[in-house]
Amino acid sequence: MSKQLVKLAESVVIPGFVPGASASLHLFTLAFDAETMEASTIGVLAARVTDALVAPESAHATLKAPNALLHSIVIGAWQLLNVSGKPRFPVDRVLIRPSSRSGVMLGFQLPANCNPAMRIALQAVLDLVNDASGRKGHSVVKRAKALLGRQHPTGINPKVIVEYAGQSGVAITSSSAHYYMLGIGRQARWLASSITDRTSSMGVSQAKDKFLSLSALRQAGLPVPQQRLVRTMAEAKVAAKALGYPLVLKPVALDKGEGVIAGIHDEAMLQTAFEHVATISERMVLEKFVEGLDLRFTIVNGESQRIVARRAAAVEGDGASSIAELIAQHNRRTTNGELMETGYPIHRIEVDWETEHWLAHQGLAMDAVPEIGRHIRLKGAANSSKGGMGFYATDVHPDLIAMAKRAVRVLHLDIGGVDMLVPDYTRSWREQTVGICEINAQPQLSGRTMKPLFESILPTGGRVPVVVVLGTPEEHEWYPIFCQQWAAQNHGVRLGTALPNGVWLGDECLAGSGRGAYADGMMLALDPELDAMMLFITEHSSLRSGMPVNRVDVLLAPGSTLLPGEQWRADWLRVYQDMCVEVVSGRPSGGSWIHSLSGEMLHSVGEVANIVKEALVRSVPTQVYSEAAT
Repeated sequence: MSKQLVKLAESVVIPGFVPGASASLHLFTLAFDAETMEASTIGVLAARVTDALVAPESAHATLKAPNALLHSIVIGAWQLLNVSGKPRFPVDRVLIRPSSRSGVMLGFQLPANCNPAMRIALQAVLDLVNDASGRKGHSVVKRAKALLGRQHPTGINPKVIVEYAGQSGVAITSSSAHYYMLGIGRQARWLASSITDRTSSMGVSQAKDKFLSLSALRQAGLPVPQQRLVRTMAEAKVAAKALGYPLVLKPVALDKGEGVIAGIHDEAMLQTAFEHVATISERMVLEKFVEGLDLRFTIVNGESQRIVARRAAAVEGDGASSIAELIAQHNRRTTNGELMETGYPIHRIEVDWETEHWLAHQGLAMDAVPEIGRHIRLKGAANSSKGGMGFYATDVHPDLIAMAKRAVRVLHLDIGGVDMLVPDYTRSWREQTVGICEINAQPQLSGRTMKPLFESILPTGGRVPVVVVLGTPEEHEWYPIFCQQWAAQNHGVRLGTALPNGVWLGDECLAGSGRGAYADGMMLALDPELDAMMLFITEHSSLRSGMPVNRVDVLLAPGSTLLPGEQWRADWLRVYQDMCVEVVSGRPSGGSWIHSLSGEMLHSVGEVANIVKEALVRSVPTQVYSEAAT
């Protein structure tokens, strides 16, 4: 057994927020053998990681690490999460602190449900460091990818949403393996992939069924291909005769293009296609094939945010290479990790019966050498998972965009993907035959759609006004005056208050005492009727659990002179003061207060009460989002 030069000694998750964080903080303590930290050894060990996991320069540039080994460990874990399709932590906010004479603590910001994936990635990087032979890199990375593939969250949508929320400073909380809350209180939104808390469940159910959804669109006057529902080959033959070739056969209720076979030209191919699809679905849809480019419109709250044109798997002749060689050249691009223009990975083209059929239909075989520029189609459906390619479509005719919007509107979806077959997307549907072939209630998103998505569903960044008070209400003479002012005029704001003796939302008592500031605050943050929050902190538990919010508008804090037993207040200020926009500091009972922004001295408790009230009824400004980082 090789010597463990670096080992994972301890891991802890702080569920709440710390300054600068938009998610939970995952702390890992690494223990180093004395030999590891020798100058002559650090570079050698760092190379073991960088040789196995090469990350883009953009990741390296923003990390400040004390030595090359720690730098490679952090970047290696980041890259392993990335290539495994998991959310990446913000590299520029990684916490690196000495924890002991021979130990280092690393802190990563990710939602709590990402902890198993984060631990797997970090342990795999340490295994690379500890590989004295230098020959296990490939197997270590392969095993880690397999383990990460079984961890939540899964899919591209949670990845891009979590990463963009972290980039934008939006508070993100995971309640389970699949669900995320962005923001707090009334301004929060829940997402599961690209399905939101306002997505119609009936719309999702209809969209899932390819026969029902297109029937609804047809009734609404939208152009959809003629269809027949079939369960047996005999029914398929009858339907094919009525519809006429070419045809498309697809499962009624599977996603991501699974089982879709397009361009069926004769009964022999229909027989083979039916046998294939019947292994994964009892109910199938047979529909008329519409020739054209496959456009995917991503619609968010009635606006088109992205249009991608997709082509079926194909190769282009170069006058020298056979079709088999051209396919091999394409597949090498997948090994090299190349991406399409849309940012998605390029997938392999597998040679199967469908490929052979398309070649035969074009009068070709695998050993044929097509002339320069000849387009050779290899699959029927334009699925990227089968080697299809995509690019962003510009100059799309407004009539086609309007049609896509209406299709999503008809199914009462707030977010939807519309697949439309169009011969020429620069012309109106009035001038050509087009067909909507599918509505996806859970479309795949990308970094390009994040800015408009967040602007649409989280215009204020998911924030509500938050006031934090250090100490009990009895200690603060301004509090009774505030209560009188609030009772007289609160502008319709539903205030949540976490007090030492219980948690209140307006006049409703939600719970008694005894849970601590984080648990009390989260009780309020999760309530969709919360318009503003006031949180009294009377002890040190939030130092271990984090805060229930990632931003405090006004903090009421003691001045520089602490009384006996108040050390916890100084500790809290040391950790969390950077989270606070405004600070009003002074003695809770008697004396003057100082307002941090204006530098104004407040001589009366009425002035303090008024600052608190104004903060709680203040409108949260619209957040300015930036484009997603690559």
